[in-house]
Amino acid sequence: MKISLNKTSVIHPFLFAFFPVIFLVSYNIDLLLLQEIVLPSLTILTMAFVIWFVLGKKLKNWRKSGFIVSLGIVLFFSFGHLFNLTYGCKIGDFLFCRTLVLWPIFLMLFVLGTIYFVKTKRKLDNATTITNVIAITLVVISSVNIITYNLEGGSSLNIMNEVEKDLATNISSIQKLPNIYYIILDEYGRDDILLEQLDFDNREFISFLSSKGFFVAPNSHSNYAKTNISLASSLNMKYVNYTRMLPTSEENTPYEILISDNELMKYLKSKGYTTINLSSGWRLTEKLVAADENLCFTDKHIDSEFLLILVRSTMLLPVSSDYFEKEKREVILCSFSELSQIHKKFESPVFVFAHFVLPHAPYVFGPNGELAHPDILRLEQERNKKGYLDQLHFANKKITEFVNEILNDNNNLPIIIIQGDHGTGFTTDLYNLTDEMMKERSPIFNAYYLPGNPKSLPYDSISPVNSFRVVFNAYLDENFELLEDRIYLHRAERNTYVFYDSTDYVMGNVSPSG
Repeated sequence: MKISLNKTSVIHPFLFAFFPVIFLVSYNIDLLLLQEIVLPSLTILTMAFVIWFVLGKKLKNWRKSGFIVSLGIVLFFSFGHLFNLTYGCKIGDFLFCRTLVLWPIFLMLFVLGTIYFVKTKRKLDNATTITNVIAITLVVISSVNIITYNLEGGSSLNIMNEVEKDLATNISSIQKLPNIYYIILDEYGRDDILLEQLDFDNREFISFLSSKGFFVAPNSHSNYAKTNISLASSLNMKYVNYTRMLPTSEENTPYEILISDNELMKYLKSKGYTTINLSSGWRLTEKLVAADENLCFTDKHIDSEFLLILVRSTMLLPVSSDYFEKEKREVILCSFSELSQIHKKFESPVFVFAHFVLPHAPYVFGPNGELAHPDILRLEQERNKKGYLDQLHFANKKITEFVNEILNDNNNLPIIIIQGDHGTGFTTDLYNLTDEMMKERSPIFNAYYLPGNPKSLPYDSISPVNSFRVVFNAYLDENFELLEDRIYLHRAERNTYVFYDSTDYVMGNVSPSG
């Protein structure tokens, strides 16, 4: 049977098949690598073509086949989005919006639609033309951001030339250097924000830390609103406002380079420390070049956050979490188990960097570490407050165990920093940040255990960019200048992050910048 391209050619199934990929790319373009996109795109397009071709031959009608394939694709890829959008809705006392309810409804819609298209006597010429136009429009709209992003992609920054690579090196001879633990709890907000946004009182955990000798900074803010920028800054003890994003074809983004080959670890290695990274399961912090050891790192079966997000949007959502999230649970549990034991494995002092993707989504832990409730486990929606609080309780529980164990070891007098990389995001749109949103996003949990009588101390409003400046001044006889504690929101414009100083507005000094 001849396939010709004319005004009623069937192209909408392939455009609908490609749309979920290009839509996700347009909203995650600064964090994606090209190889993450190619395989899903080819797989989806190939499957769409094969099904369309087989059905077309069977029905002897390419247009009917096209509509059946398009209907299946739209239903398949909209399932997760509808589940997230309607999560928790009830009809009376019946929880209606659950995967076990929605799945059969979607299946029934597909069956009924297929029956209609098989039996209809309409030629479907006009319907095909209209559907082609709709599909083209959707793809074009999603392509605009990608095209503008790459317009200036040819000139990338030599990021390492922008960083002051040689930190101060003149330290006095210290007989015994303290072990240092730098623990990042992803999206861990400050206590006043937790109370305001989630009606959660975190005083019990803060009181516990205080009783152990921790200083919990009451007015601390993150310097940036996004993990990759925040960690690039704190691990290099500098602001990184000058960095540019790179096209998706680049192997490493500037922030990935700054995190993986960070100056903090290189500096401590030069002072005799063994540097340890506990894998997070997140691409940018699962394995660091600057670390002497990367523990709990595993070669994933499918090493693509993009593919995970894509699958979660589909009708595979009910089963995908069991497969994809198992590794996240294993990595986090492994890292917690290693955290208090690492210093026993090395004769030299250790610097341990542990980035836990907690209490941040996806929500795979209940409050005591049990597997999350199935609907919470499957929910990708960042604003799921119950899922967030469950993982906050679990994070508090594991940190309490670590602190008790490490401080009961008389042979280990550690420095411990427990810090959020940024605050919560229940009112935040990361793609359209405003000064007002930063009032929730920037306040972070930030606690310090500094043994003995340090020469300098953290202060109420300390931010991550100054954390190790204070520590090194206190224990390594350094004289780092403390930087101004500033708060920056960012916006992506073409291939560049544009940063806006939001400090005065967040602190209540001025009106928003607009």
